[in-house]
Amino acid sequence: MSKKIKQIIGERKPYKGKLFKWLLHRFTGGWEFRTRKLEEFAKDYHNKKILEIGAGKTSFKRFFDSSNEFVSSDFEGRDGHLELDASNFNSVEEYDAILLMSVMEHIPEFWKIVPNCYRALKKGGCLFIISPMFYPIHSVPEDFWRMTEFGLRFLLKDFERVELEYNGHFRRFPYSYWAKATKEQGLNILKE
Repeated sequence: MSKKIKQIIGERKPYKGKLFKWLLHRFTGGWEFRTRKLEEFAKDYHNKKILEIGAGKTSFKRFFDSSNEFVSSDFEGRDGHLELDASNFNSVEEYDAILLMSVMEHIPEFWKIVPNCYRALKKGGCLFIISPMFYPIHSVPEDFWRMTEFGLRFLLKDFERVELEYNGHFRRFPYSYWAKATKEQGLNILKE
């Protein structure tokens, strides 16, 4: 996050709603949904290079077997992670999978992330997204957006195959979304 954006939004404030967060996840099944989708995704990954963007304090490396090269990243390089600005990185066909686990809402210029991920994925690579919809503001003041099903589909339009599922009791009132977008072609089909 740039210094200018930090000046605009102010300093990070500690989150005091841990009990509320726990109750919300129990009510919505958010943790179970995320865990189930990640376990399904990770079981097929062996000897691959995987990038996790926005790992923060909790990395999802534990879901993948040790044969994979797993790169955990964070904007500020905290907790021993690679320092990476998701809205401004230039990897080219380097990764077999990229994880965006409840991170897009924290990136001011979120629309830049997906094209960067597309470019960074190898042919056949997958972008795996978990994105909250009905969820309280958190990580104040670094909580900017919520993605709808239609917004996610639009962001993923350059991928040849997109699977999307909501978590919740009603499609019009989802708690969160899961998306898996597959890049089946090389970079020559990237649309501007």
